[in-house]
Amino acid sequence: MPSAISTQHLPINPLQLNELQLNELKQSVELSRNSLAASGKLSLGDSAEAVNFSGEQTGGHLTAQTRLFQLETYAETSAENRASLDSDTDEPTNWRGKDLSRRDLKLARLCHLDMRNVTAVASDLYGANFYETDLREADLSYAEMAEANLSLANLSHAHLTAANLSFAVLYTANLSGVEGQETSFYRADLRETDLYRANLRNSDLREAMLSFADLGYCNLGFAQLDHATLREALMRHANLCGASIQKANLIRADLSYSNFRGADCTGANFQHSLMHEACFKGARLMATNLSNTSFYKSVMSEAHLNHAKALNTSFSRADLQGACCIRAKMLNANFYGADLSHSVFYKTDLQGAIFCDANLQGADLRHANLSGANVRGANLSNANLKYAKLSGVDLAEANTEGAKF
Repeated sequence: MPSAISTQHLPINPLQLNELQLNELKQSVELSRNSLAASGKLSLGDSAEAVNFSGEQTGGHLTAQTRLFQLETYAETSAENRASLDSDTDEPTNWRGKDLSRRDLKLARLCHLDMRNVTAVASDLYGANFYETDLREADLSYAEMAEANLSLANLSHAHLTAANLSFAVLYTANLSGVEGQETSFYRADLRETDLYRANLRNSDLREAMLSFADLGYCNLGFAQLDHATLREALMRHANLCGASIQKANLIRADLSYSNFRGADCTGANFQHSLMHEACFKGARLMATNLSNTSFYKSVMSEAHLNHAKALNTSFSRADLQGACCIRAKMLNANFYGADLSHSVFYKTDLQGAIFCDANLQGADLRHANLSGANVRGANLSNANLKYAKLSGVDLAEANTEGAKF
């Protein structure tokens, strides 16, 4: 019969025990219980929870009661998870509704399982494999899930608040309706992931891969998306109010009806993106690449576009009141019917731009290059055009009352 053993010789992860080790552990637990009962320190009917686990120590060593509690908990964890480790069957193993909170499940193999409504709050799931596992409505708040594999997993309406999913793989996973405020997805793989109506407010998505992801109606308010890749992402009606999106890649993304109010998009790449009726009020778009994009009817009042590159970009019927576009490159941009009143285009290159029916009342166009621009029907009243280049510009049909040349 094996002797009582100390937890210090056991593997860190109870799931690493084989069947023989598990049986020996169970026998050691029973031997320890009998020994304590014989000495009068424990009743045979007491459970592990009834043992005094105050953490008291004697001579620098754990007491016998404390050691027994650790052994019993360790054995219970191992036995409870044993059936799930070999789950390559066609029918998923059912863990539905189980409480796995504060468990050590590092590197656990939990593929193809039914883990709906599981509670794993503050559990250590580092590197765990949840491939094709059903985690709908699971509570994984505060869980450690760095480098976990959640490819093809279904986490619809799961709770991920403050969980750590850094470097995790969630390729084509379903995270629709997820509650994930203050969650870390740093450098996570979220390509083609369904994040429709997910709440990721204040979350860390720096350097995350989100190409082709569905972020429709997703709440990304005040989230960090610096250097993230959102190429061809679907982000209609998404909320990015106050978010940081510096140097992110949003090429060919659909951002129509989204809210970027107060967002910092400095250095981001929006080439060929759609931003119809989006809100960029007060947003920082300095040094961004907006070439070949469309801001049709978007609200961009008081936005900062200094040094932005917007070649062949459409701002048709957009609201750019008070926008600051100093030293920007806006060749062949389309401002048809746009409100540019009191905006600043100081030293901006606007060659070939279209300002038909645009409102440029009180705009600052000093030193701007307007060569070949179309200003038919434009309102340039009280605009400042001192030192502006106007070669090829026909001002005959524009309102230039009070303008300074």
